[in-house]
Amino acid sequence: MLWLPVAEPDLTVGPTVLTGGRVLAVAADHPLAERGTASLEDLGDNHVVDFGPDAPEYWIAAMVPTRTPLGRRIPRGPAARTFHEVLSLVASGQ
Repeated sequence: MLWLPVAEPDLTVGPTVLTGGRVLAVAADHPLAERGTASLEDLGDNHVVDFGPDAPEYWIAAMVPTRTPLGRRIPRGPAARTFHEVLSLVASGQ
């Protein structure tokens, strides 16, 4: 199972098995957790995971853009390559 979009020529997109909106994972003591909602603009004030050079640019742009809607840069880091690594970083407050 993959998250869309997928643009690699050697992959075929099959039937949709699950749909859902984008979510933001933060540690329980993070200020955004207390608010209960966040916008893409809020990401300009926080670091988001860096998926590294192996993640396709088109996918990063769709899932975790490099700029907010107002054009502010969204800081990157630390690095994670898998969803489980992302969750471990979030749980540790990074």
